[in-house]
Amino acid sequence: MDNHYVNPKLARLYDLDSGWNIERDFYMSLAGDSPKSILDLGCGTGLICNALAEKGHDVTGVDPAPAMLEIARTKPHGSRVHW
Repeated sequence: MDNHYVNPKLARLYDLDSGWNIERDFYMSLAGDSPKSILDLGCGTGLICNALAEKGHDVTGVDPAPAMLEIARTKPHGSRVHW
């Protein structure tokens, strides 16, 4: 397993290497504008979950890496996501 997934110090750097990109724009477009219940499997540090929650969606983020979920919970809208 990659250390980014298990080491909290490395997990904090994950978004710098794997930040927002065109693929994430695509997934956001699939959600649309009207609120929906959305499950993000393999949510990592919660970039998409955070953006979806900001738009009013009911979001659940699941990831096997505790270090990533720790980061995800600290996002601006992390308290609105079910982790």
